Amino acid sequence: MIAKQTGKSIELSETVDPQLIGGYLLRVGDNQIDNSIKSRLNYLKVQFAQD
Repeated sequence: MIAKQTGKSIELSETVDPQLIGGYLLRVGDNQIDNSIKSRLNYLKVQFAQD
């Protein structure tokens, strides 16, 4: 999917970050896609604090 969007070949480098709890963090150049449990929990924390 990323190769198709960027038009470039992709080399995957995996590392395990226990702080993410689960999910993934994808970095492509200067762009970042954060689909981790940690970021979702932080989002919920902010939402509850606003109410």
